[in-house]
Amino acid sequence: MKILVLSPLPPPSGGIASWTKNILGYYSVKQKGLKLIHQNTAIKYREITNINMFSRIVGGYRSTISVIKNLLKNIAMLDIDVIHLTSSGSFALLKDLLILYIASKKSIPVVVHFHFGRIPQLVNNKNWEWYLLYKVIKKSNQVIVLDDTSYNLLCKEGFNNIANIANPISIKLELLSKELRLSEVSNYNIGRIVFIGHVVATKGVFELVRSCTELENVKELVIIGSYETDIKNELEKLANVRDNGKWLNFTGNIDKENVYKELQQATILVLPSYTEGFPNVI
Repeated sequence: MKILVLSPLPPPSGGIASWTKNILGYYSVKQKGLKLIHQNTAIKYREITNINMFSRIVGGYRSTISVIKNLLKNIAMLDIDVIHLTSSGSFALLKDLLILYIASKKSIPVVVHFHFGRIPQLVNNKNWEWYLLYKVIKKSNQVIVLDDTSYNLLCKEGFNNIANIANPISIKLELLSKELRLSEVSNYNIGRIVFIGHVVATKGVFELVRSCTELENVKELVIIGSYETDIKNELEKLANVRDNGKWLNFTGNIDKENVYKELQQATILVLPSYTEGFPNVI
């Protein structure tokens, strides 16, 4: 069976990109009669941490054109049995609908894999995004969600094509975590907090920094992940009210091995996001 996987790969890094690496790595070792053909849908026309509405719309339009052109080429050249489409919701649902329309014309079944945690909120609000989500689910042969709440609510809405499959971790990281568990972990630094993720407002980073300004026993806050310079400057300005902000440090993107090392030296991991689907950080 030939499966065309439409999903992002790093760069930039992110939750869906991590899922893609894990899945492609797994099936390169264990084929099980399946051939995965990957089409990269990673963001090209804006930084992943740039959430400006104009940038999202223009970048999304350009990205959609590129994805559709490559999709048509792959369908024409390859004997595709199934399309596995990863989705981050929001405006990307318009692209998802277009892909579903093209696939239906070619009689290719589509599995849509939702990698975001706002589905319960959309079910409750019944807004424009819910309308698009509803249309996508109706046109999909199968839909995958990451959590029990999303699964149960969509089933209550009358859908019978929903599956609940949590994100996997890579075999490499599983082995690495076992090695680190066996190593010395008692020399962590008291008062060292670590945050891992995209440095954007919806991840709760502003509340995190404000809280740490009021906690003198926080000796260091390490923020790991991609950031916009403007956001970094704003957070540093907030931090300056205590000890000139010397306790706040940004690493930018670092590899998973170094993330584990940072965690080994920390007292606490904090994930103050407003919404997550199934966070790879955890």
